[in-house]
Amino acid sequence: MNTVKNRFDTDNNSIDPIVQKEFEFKSLQENNFFQQKMQQQKFDFEKHKFDEEKNHNLKLMGWMVRLYGHGEHASKNIAGTISLLLTLAGIFLTIFSIENIEFIKTFWSVITPIITLSLGYMFGNKNS
Repeated sequence: MNTVKNRFDTDNNSIDPIVQKEFEFKSLQENNFFQQKMQQQKFDFEKHKFDEEKNHNLKLMGWMVRLYGHGEHASKNIAGTISLLLTLAGIFLTIFSIENIEFIKTFWSVITPIITLSLGYMFGNKNS
């Protein structure tokens, strides 16, 4: 009598349970691998689509929107730029126009309220 059990029983044409479990395990692994690949491809497609839409929107925006941003931040950035440029212009004129003192006084009397107004806008509290 043969003590080694055959993997394939020829009497009733059934597969050994161990072989059946191995086959099921391998098919589950293959199915899981396939699902992961499909999810990765879907993610890559969505990311590519999002990137293309973002690039398209950036092309539609002007250079000022790219420079200053949009919404509340844009207005504060513009006010900061104005106050910075006016301050630098005032300093430049003060240093290089020493002989024309009256012009310097007039210039500073005009730009000082604009600078303080923009600084108040940038750092002011919105609570009433």
